[in-house]
Amino acid sequence: MRDEKIDFIHVDLSTWRNQIKKELKENHSRIVFNDEIEEILFDVTQTCSKSFITNPKDKNSFLNGYSCSVFNEKEANKTILKVLMQGADFIEFKIEKKTNIAWEILFNTIEFQYIFSHIAFQTPEQLASFLKYLDPKKLQFFFLKIDPLAINFSSFKEILESYSVKIPCFEINGFEIEQIGANCYQQIGIMLSTFHELLSTELEKGNSIHDLIHLIHFNVGIGQNYFIEIAKIKALKWLIQQISHSYGIENFEPTITANIGWINKSLKDIDSNLLRQTSEAMAALNAGVNGIIVHPCDNFSNQKFSTLHQRMALNIPIILKEEANFNSVYEPLNGSHVIEGLCEEISEKSWVYFTELEKFNVLRSNEKINKISSDISLKRSMRIEAVKTNQKEYIGINTLFSENLCSAEWTDTKEYIGIPYLILEQEFQKK
Repeated sequence: MRDEKIDFIHVDLSTWRNQIKKELKENHSRIVFNDEIEEILFDVTQTCSKSFITNPKDKNSFLNGYSCSVFNEKEANKTILKVLMQGADFIEFKIEKKTNIAWEILFNTIEFQYIFSHIAFQTPEQLASFLKYLDPKKLQFFFLKIDPLAINFSSFKEILESYSVKIPCFEINGFEIEQIGANCYQQIGIMLSTFHELLSTELEKGNSIHDLIHLIHFNVGIGQNYFIEIAKIKALKWLIQQISHSYGIENFEPTITANIGWINKSLKDIDSNLLRQTSEAMAALNAGVNGIIVHPCDNFSNQKFSTLHQRMALNIPIILKEEANFNSVYEPLNGSHVIEGLCEEISEKSWVYFTELEKFNVLRSNEKINKISSDISLKRSMRIEAVKTNQKEYIGINTLFSENLCSAEWTDTKEYIGIPYLILEQEFQKK
């Protein structure tokens, strides 16, 4: 491919707005973007008062990740070695066993100095076991995923302090918030609240937050609304910088991984998932994430995930990088009037929700968790109702689907803060 410079014709906002109205023939319903679940009412012709361009770069260098749930160390090791040969750049270890993890078997022959590794712990005992096993010099190759909203944070922090751990270890988990049914501003608001409480708690103890802030990683979920998802991530980055700026930290660049899950995926019409996963991955990469994990669409089926769908999920970011050149331009939609407008709409609603959560003033109080659960449950119910009544149509789920196209069935899924993952096909089949 030749490297050619393209000169774009500059069009001012007024000219663009008039052309939109002309082409849509003043059909106002097509000019206004309205989503009741996301609570977004946006006129594409309105003026945006802010710029959401943050720290532009020449290239979009993103990593392709694979998430491995560890039930059997030997099998997990075999899987990880295989996906590394198939193009994975980083591995997320999700430790499912309670105790007695055989780390030497799990890590056998994996060359950690050449990859990025995330390890998600469920119990303090798992963390202590890992730190006891691992050579301290090798800690630099790992990110320890500790979710302050989901676990007993203080017990984990005591262990980290006893081992003098100074590596990235705190995860602000928006992915699982989305998987249980939250909308975009709820996801961002909860992430901001967790981020702010981490910083303020450390500051109250008289500790410097300049080191802590670089130990934090943001994990965001990606939904089906293409433009909303792009704007959501851009708004998240901008709001993170506003909070870090308030603490005197300038030009903080958050590390963000995007995850593509299961809410709108189908086991009856598997092929439709490939289109959904690809468009969702495109949205995340256009928003400038640092890494992406596309989960196999049949991960929660009674047949477990197949080798084919595992490979398809892994290949999507590779194709977008190597064939579609998504790594060539960083945030190509910077300056887009519609995206900037959606960013403004989402950031304002997210900030309002963030301030509501700040009233509780405790990282993980029962009152805070109850409010979050109640708010998300409302949006979750709206999503389910929209699918069951065909207000929202999903090919292969509630429209244009073929019965018994696949024998796989959904099984029990995971839960987060006491709420099960939302899978719309599963809910539709209960009708």
